[in-house]
Amino acid sequence: MGHERRRALLAGTACSVFLRYSPPARRYLASHNSPNDFLMWLHPNGTAILGENNIGFMNGTDHKALRKSFLNLFTRRALSTYLNIQERLIREHISRWIKDGKRDVEMRFLARDLNLMTSQTVFVGPYLEAPESKGGPLPHYASNFEMACVVMDFLFDASTASLTQTVALLADHPDVLERVRKEQELLNPEGRTLTYELTEKMTYTRQVMKEILCHRPPAPMVIQKAMRDIKLTDDYVCPKGAIVCPSITAACLEGFSEPEKFDPDRMGPECREDVQHFENFLVFGVGPHMCVGKEYAMNHLTAFISVLATTSSWTRTYTSKSHQILYLPTIYPADCLVTFKAKEN
Repeated sequence: MGHERRRALLAGTACSVFLRYSPPARRYLASHNSPNDFLMWLHPNGTAILGENNIGFMNGTDHKALRKSFLNLFTRRALSTYLNIQERLIREHISRWIKDGKRDVEMRFLARDLNLMTSQTVFVGPYLEAPESKGGPLPHYASNFEMACVVMDFLFDASTASLTQTVALLADHPDVLERVRKEQELLNPEGRTLTYELTEKMTYTRQVMKEILCHRPPAPMVIQKAMRDIKLTDDYVCPKGAIVCPSITAACLEGFSEPEKFDPDRMGPECREDVQHFENFLVFGVGPHMCVGKEYAMNHLTAFISVLATTSSWTRTYTSKSHQILYLPTIYPADCLVTFKAKEN
């Protein structure tokens, strides 16, 4: 990117505002996305990588129309179909990790390959060619240009970060892993193919899934740029051009008991902290830019936990960096060095 374009993009940036504990301000930011309020602000190279027509940069009627066109992608029926693909690829990858037998492999790279393969197979799968094979025209979204405008969002590495955190956190908390295994053995003793209905019955496994997301939200903030002077709180007016950083990580700590502790029981039917503090569970955002693939991502993580716990055992090698955070810009353990082997029955 040329220096002139970079300077133009940065022009008017007056200051940075970091929001930690201000729910009303966060809600305003999330619900007011337009050239007259706040616009999403990424690194200057963001448009070069994702394209100016990417859904993350859109707002108004065009944005609403595009999101509406995605609705059929995330119906219960569609999610059930995806689950079969997700489980198959998860099993294939975990089997490969076990067979390779490599020691101290960086989990981030394994999770990235699994996530990319799953997203590509689900959202850019061979079934897109079905209308053409039947003699009908391809749907408009099947053109190379239209798919390129949105496919990068579906390949976004938030799920890669969560898969990596899953392996790390379950290695750190073997008691949690053991409870997941007991639930899986009770619900699916014969190791049948997962179904949407079966995953809904995985009460504790889904608690673990939610706690992983809440404990380590993959995107720690969604940065916005103020397009005018805006009153964010009773005593603060955000100046035009300011870069505003609402902390999703801080939001996911608000209200929860012992928030720094990894505790899936907080998400269970007895504590119900996920229900009591649902406004603070901002892992998938809120408002017009809320993640359209929320249920898909949660199913993916649930299926991964289920298959991982029932087919494999793994050890994590700790270093001085293992409990530090790596920002890429989603967050990972600074290292997650693991060795996989088949689970003994």
